[in-house]
Amino acid sequence: MKLNLTSILLILFVSTATCQDFKYIKPILTDSTKVVKTEIDRKNQFERIYFIDYSKNSPSKRELIDFNEDPKKPTESINVTYVGILKNLKVKPQKFNVGLPEKWVKLFKYKGEWVLFNDLPKYILSDSCLISFDMDDPNSSIIIDSKSNENKYIFNLQSYNWDNPIKNYKSKLEIKIIDKKRMITLWRSEFQDQVSYELMIPVNQLSKFPIMVMLENDLMDDENELFDKIDLEQLWKN
Repeated sequence: MKLNLTSILLILFVSTATCQDFKYIKPILTDSTKVVKTEIDRKNQFERIYFIDYSKNSPSKRELIDFNEDPKKPTESINVTYVGILKNLKVKPQKFNVGLPEKWVKLFKYKGEWVLFNDLPKYILSDSCLISFDMDDPNSSIIIDSKSNENKYIFNLQSYNWDNPIKNYKSKLEIKIIDKKRMITLWRSEFQDQVSYELMIPVNQLSKFPIMVMLENDLMDDENELFDKIDLEQLWKN
């Protein structure tokens, strides 16, 4: 977010801002929360607050693990993508004993401390497919084959091609466990010659981490800039 000098002078930081200073957002702060940054720009009517909630069972954690998905009644978009992929497969895929937890969310670092953050995408990894939850409707990718060795799991996936439904997209997902005790993992995805990385943990480990909460009254594009920069590619090579 770029601000001129006038806007900068109107911003109140954590040392001075209180809940009463906010007009558009209503953060609920308790003894288990610690405010790390606030922004109040009166001229542009923008407000934002970051705080860490150290409670093991906070409302923010409950919201984070709410995938809003009934496995017995999948959404239409999941059905469309799953059935659409199957139609193009001559050999129907088998179920795999993946050996990993099912539900996963993202993990970040803030000043050297591992923290959760309500960020997308998040995933459900079943014995037959990977369901992605992002800004659009959830969709599924079918696991074609799977293998593992020591601390690494490899999945070859096929996903639905909305532009050409009779031809599936192919991709590869590798999951590397970098902390067995807390099940911190690094996900490496290959799709159309593009490689991306994400730090993920299963939801059954959430009690071991605090959660960073961000509230703002206008959607911005720099919400993640507060976190430590991690060279995920180098971390994968280690």
